[in-house]
Amino acid sequence: CAQRSGTSRTVMAVRPKGRYGFRRTLEYLESGRIYLKDNVKTISVHYKTHGAGHNGLQSFWHEQIPRIQYKNPNVQIFSEKNTGELPLVRIYFGDGRKAKLDVEGKSSHTILEELQAVAAKEGPDVGQDKKPHPADFGQIGRKCICEIPGQVPCPAKVPLLNVVHPWQSKGSTN
Repeated sequence: CAQRSGTSRTVMAVRPKGRYGFRRTLEYLESGRIYLKDNVKTISVHYKTHGAGHNGLQSFWHEQIPRIQYKNPNVQIFSEKNTGELPLVRIYFGDGRKAKLDVEGKSSHTILEELQAVAAKEGPDVGQDKKPHPADFGQIGRKCICEIPGQVPCPAKVPLLNVVHPWQSKGSTN
């Protein structure tokens, strides 16, 4: 985003646009500090959009959940708005156990501490066991998507077919 003032040019920093645009910045997402246990499969957040006791859970949903999702990509997290009377967080584990956090009237920070006490990993090596993701090319042995079976091969390895597209004239060689 740039503005002109007279003959000199002032350049302003570019910020993500939209409501809560800061939540989409990598710096914000990486600042999360909670890694959930491996057997946590789903977290459901239940709150009303209007109500005094639900404000802390609403701000938890907007402030903390993006960070938790970024640090724990294998955990399904969803919200149910206006479905119950009390604001609560339900945690479902892979072995069939369930945990319910009553968060009525609590702040976003307090809710995060309760979630951490129930479902977070503990110990000095938290966050160190990141498994390679198949989409991270160049980091786990693949240099290009064409090396995955079923994908279109690279023009560097296999010549492309001579196809004339509708926007090209039949006489051009481009």
